[in-house]
Amino acid sequence: MLKTAVIAFTVGLVALGCTAEEGNETSEAEDERKGFHCLSPWDGNHDGLEALIRRQLNDPGSMETVETRISPVVDGRHRISLEFTAKNSFGGRIRHVAHGSVSNETCEAQLISIN
Repeated sequence: MLKTAVIAFTVGLVALGCTAEEGNETSEAEDERKGFHCLSPWDGNHDGLEALIRRQLNDPGSMETVETRISPVVDGRHRISLEFTAKNSFGGRIRHVAHGSVSNETCEAQLISIN
């Protein structure tokens, strides 16, 4: 059954005039355009942006990332937002959203604001 599916997929690619390698290259180029190459393959976060945020917190060790979103590249940069929780000076856990931008070429982050 699986062998039949693989053969059918390969025949479909050949019929479309592309090879598996070309399909993979297209996928990699699309991931780079979308900014996914700058995110961690382990947890989907941007470690550089997390480090910039931690420097601004009262209790850096309490930071827990909830979600990271990145937009497609425009003029060589991606817009990025990172939702996280951290303890405030009274020990209460507060939810924040940080906004920044990331270089498509180097994946270096710049922190713009924390709300």
